[in-house]
Amino acid sequence: MNLRRFTCLLLIVFSFIYTASCTQRKQSPQKSEEKSEEGSKGYVVFLNSEPSKGNMLYNAEVTGKNKKKAYEEDMYGATAKGEKIAFFSIEGEKQLLNMINADGSGLKTINGNITVLNNFVSWSPDGKKIAFSSRQALDKSNEIYYCQAVADSTPIKVTDDLSEDENPKFSSDGKLIIFIKNQDDNFDIYKYEIAAMTATNLSNNSANDISPVMTPDGTRIIFLSDEKEKGKYNLYMMDIDGSNRKELTAGLNIARETVKISPDSSMISFIAINEKLNKTVHIIDMNKNTMMIADDVYMAAWADDSKKLYYATFDSENRKIVEYDVESRTMKEIIKMEYKPGQEGAGIKLLHFTSKIKGE
Repeated sequence: MNLRRFTCLLLIVFSFIYTASCTQRKQSPQKSEEKSEEGSKGYVVFLNSEPSKGNMLYNAEVTGKNKKKAYEEDMYGATAKGEKIAFFSIEGEKQLLNMINADGSGLKTINGNITVLNNFVSWSPDGKKIAFSSRQALDKSNEIYYCQAVADSTPIKVTDDLSEDENPKFSSDGKLIIFIKNQDDNFDIYKYEIAAMTATNLSNNSANDISPVMTPDGTRIIFLSDEKEKGKYNLYMMDIDGSNRKELTAGLNIARETVKISPDSSMISFIAINEKLNKTVHIIDMNKNTMMIADDVYMAAWADDSKKLYYATFDSENRKIVEYDVESRTMKEIIKMEYKPGQEGAGIKLLHFTSKIKGE
């Protein structure tokens, strides 16, 4: 091979390597964009209060795109699990417990004549059962019930005594129900074992222990207590058997039923109320490091990957849903719903994240 042919061959090889390198560099930002889009998948499902209509069901991508009204009948007391929503409606003089998918499909009535305390229900982790507190015929007080999440389901009674029992929640494996019992104006947290049909007092003290939530890993119960100052609630934690009670916050006044545990059990969000009655959303990790995120927040929900927290807030013109990125500590508005003077600013009545909706 002579020198001229060898030089030409080298130029061809270098040209091929350079072209391939440039092609790779051009393609890499596209991969980054694909990852970014993948990280933004999912939906927020919410109820928006609308004049003369009631609470309307919406869903939207977490990017804020494709916002849709999914159901145009008044819904209240709604709670969600995955793509399923349980809610109440009125038909004549009857209160109906219903179920619907997040896209508005699959409407069915679970119970056609039931009165539920505080219109509060909770889902089992597998989405097959619903627990609630109700005073049925012949009951002497509000008792805990659960039923299958199917049409025309018959409730099964859990408690039967003179005490007021309320606020039931299922454990992550669906084998336990935790609830609060009011005896002599004092609330304690109880654990009910479904198979054994036995109830155990877990907190058993003079403080009011309320709003229990079980961690997704099934090992601990997070709850509110006014142990240090009567009527002002702070965050506490105990093991599933009631041992190792620990105080997680001090000097706050946390709103009832605002405690949300991240799906990976590493963080807790809650809403505190200050002396001027302003509400602020906070996040605390299990090392008791607390961070205040935003003012004027009244509702929050975790994404499935525990990396994002969605919360509801408002200004003088719009109700808003905001996405907070836990890792980067940045936030962005994703939903705006205009409301008029005289209407309620805190008009979002349900806020829930789901990775998919039934209509996909």
